Amino acid sequence: MSTGGGAASPSPVGRFRQIRGGFEKIASRYDAPRHAHLHAYVSIVLAGGYDQAGFAGRVRLEPGDVLVQPALDRHESRQRRREDLHVLRLPWAVERSGLGGLYRPDDLDLVVRTAERDLIEASALLAEGIGRAAPRAVRASDWPDLLAAALRSGQRVKIAEWAHAQGLARESVARGFCRTFGVPPRTFTAELRAREAWLRTVFDDQPLAAIAADLQFADQAHMTRAVGAFTGAPPRAWRRRLVLGVQSWTLEGA
Repeated sequence: MSTGGGAASPSPVGRFRQIRGGFEKIASRYDAPRHAHLHAYVSIVLAGGYDQAGFAGRVRLEPGDVLVQPALDRHESRQRRREDLHVLRLPWAVERSGLGGLYRPDDLDLVVRTAERDLIEASALLAEGIGRAAPRAVRASDWPDLLAAALRSGQRVKIAEWAHAQGLARESVARGFCRTFGVPPRTFTAELRAREAWLRTVFDDQPLAAIAADLQFADQAHMTRAVGAFTGAPPRAWRRRLVLGVQSWTLEGA
């Protein structure tokens, strides 16, 4: 596919996984390799549990946890135990910044009961509850989590120096980070920046060249290539055709 400023292929959406709204039962040994979703959503764990590693770091979800999954977050998910996983998926408005979060809001039972008849209303109730709750801290106990946090901060991280400061070999850091998050540190950083460029492209009316400069791309063409590789279409194509929001999320039965 061309990543220039002209026309893109008809549907880059096909490269993203679709989410079905509603209640879902997933058989044990669930394992979802690294992937992304075009639209933001929320997962409420009703029974069972799973681990996820994404842009926000590694999280461990238990019953009662609410995970806000932001648009275009690349993550992988795995069940920890040999038991069925029960989740409720709700639509969520795309956030202009941030990488979602893990919550335990009040009145979650009311949200679940409301979802039995109206997913949109349940999502609105949940948004109110999350607005009153502080996000739970994401674990950052192991060095891969600490490195991911440093990469998310936007600071320029030289892996060799970072590894030396941690008493680790550079090669061990590169391999270990890739095992944990699915990609090397350099790719992780590039994806975060391409995602931010996509968000700015969609939400802001700034000239693309100005966005590229703000995000420290070499030039607009560099940003166009990065966004095209990350999303399947160049920035101009997204500006022409993408309408974001809860209404754009396809809701299907469980």
